[in-house]
Amino acid sequence: MFPISHQQNQEKEGLLFQHIWKGEKKMHNNWKDWHWQLTNRISTIEQLEKYVPIPPQDRDKLKQVIKIQPLSITPYYASLINFDDPDDPIAKMVIPSVKELIIKEGEIINPLDVGNISFSKGFEDKHPYTGMIKLTYFCATKCRFCARKQKTDSYALSKKNLDKAFTILKEKIHIWDILLSGGDPLTLPDKRIKYILTRLSEIPHIKRIRIATRLPVTLSYRITQKLIDILINFSKRDIPIYIVTHFNHPRELTEDVKQALKKLANAGIVLYNQTVLLKGVNDNPSVLINICEQLIQNRVRPYYIFECAPVVGTSHFRIPPDEADKIISHLNRDTLPGDARPHYAALTPKGNLRIRTEIQRIKNKM
Repeated sequence: MFPISHQQNQEKEGLLFQHIWKGEKKMHNNWKDWHWQLTNRISTIEQLEKYVPIPPQDRDKLKQVIKIQPLSITPYYASLINFDDPDDPIAKMVIPSVKELIIKEGEIINPLDVGNISFSKGFEDKHPYTGMIKLTYFCATKCRFCARKQKTDSYALSKKNLDKAFTILKEKIHIWDILLSGGDPLTLPDKRIKYILTRLSEIPHIKRIRIATRLPVTLSYRITQKLIDILINFSKRDIPIYIVTHFNHPRELTEDVKQALKKLANAGIVLYNQTVLLKGVNDNPSVLINICEQLIQNRVRPYYIFECAPVVGTSHFRIPPDEADKIISHLNRDTLPGDARPHYAALTPKGNLRIRTEIQRIKNKM
């Protein structure tokens, strides 16, 4: 995060991000058009510098940072940032920092991409019963702590490779659970999403489809009626569709977001959430409890809180395990009902998930 003093903000009066985007909302009838939001993303240091004072000595370093993890922030998500606050949690999640150049021992580029990739760099056997299809590298807003850092976001699984995936899936009769991942699958056009769901629904042993997406958080305008109609159509085929969202802070649950969640829930889509425990963002029991309460109120089940993965350049986000355990211990029966308490999970060196209680039992046996 950049050191932004109150004095600097006063000097930039009228140029603060939230003020600019409030004006944009009034000027642009397209503000709620998700295509407009994608087209007008902040994706370069030069664009970012129009709104955020960047120390001259950091400019080249930040350009180096975004070669490893590209910069991308939708106007909508940028409008949530309070630049009067140098420790704003929303800003910390998406604005690149020179701290990302600090590499610690044990950090790797993609801790989630060490599984059994079967073909075309798109399909992975996650579990004996679960198959994951990575549809695209593209995200509307790039999180600085992402467990899948990509130097490019131009990749999307071709129709040819999709068809190859579906052919092989037909033969893998033990796989009944499909996770559509990325990047963000919902950045794909409606036509491609409909095609993918159609082909999956033709495989008799597929019993559930999950879509992992952060768009309900960073670009809720993507949840259009057309998309809802597509999802409803396939839910009626006895193949339930689950959407796994990714809320990390209570301020992400705006009225626009709540309306998008309401549309999905009313359409019969099962909604789950996974949160990443992040230093300086949500490493406070009251913040986590607030998230869980708001999610339940909006018909989203808080399912996982993840330990921040050991991704290259993310040490400033990670919390020591003992400290993290103390924070999570506050999410108990005295503060949250059972269905509002998420599992605390971590990635193993092989990219699998382990509930932290399981990890502790393993340590005790060693």
